[in-house]
Amino acid sequence: MPVTEFASLSLIPPNTLSDPHVIDLFSKVSSWQSSSSGYPLTFFTNPAEPAEIYLISGWDDVRAHERWIASSRNQELLQIAEGFLNIIGMVHLDLD
Repeated sequence: MPVTEFASLSLIPPNTLSDPHVIDLFSKVSSWQSSSSGYPLTFFTNPAEPAEIYLISGWDDVRAHERWIASSRNQELLQIAEGFLNIIGMVHLDLD
């Protein structure tokens, strides 16, 4: 059964969404994860707290997402993000 991924992220100051390395990371995340999942990725920000970023995407099932998390491509993204982006939390939602 398809699941929705909801992840909460936070930029570590002084990093901002307009920094080239941040733009490059989110471009790679969007492209690589969408390619793996077959679902589009959408990012949202909190206007009251610009460092907060929310990622929403879909997966065929939780196991498919777990395979992505363990994949070398995702691990590469996590290494790139180290030092300027924190993963606050992630949940799977059972909705279409």
